[in-house]
Amino acid sequence: IDFCGHATLASAHVLFNEFSVENQIEFITQEVGNLNVILNVENDIEMTFPNQKPEVVSIIPTQLLSGLSKEPIEVLKNRQAYFAVFANEQEVLDVSYISEQLKQLAPLDVVVTAK
Repeated sequence: IDFCGHATLASAHVLFNEFSVENQIEFITQEVGNLNVILNVENDIEMTFPNQKPEVVSIIPTQLLSGLSKEPIEVLKNRQAYFAVFANEQEVLDVSYISEQLKQLAPLDVVVTAK
């Protein structure tokens, strides 16, 4: 995996709270570049995320289509995931999935979202 936001957030939390690191941390990664994390005045952690803008997929994998109960209006892909795009929130809520089909797309994740 190129980047894990949860692990970065957890690491920053430990460094800020257990090791008394001041207000800013820079994580240097090979795959996605530098990630900056700050502890703001409200004591909340803010992170910059790498831009992994997805691109439109012209040939949709059959595992994705057979793994979702509805066909998306569009499918996008970046280095980490496929994005199945539906027209609205209700369509997203109505989607069910077959995990055995979607697992075949690994190591990519599948994100279901609305326009």
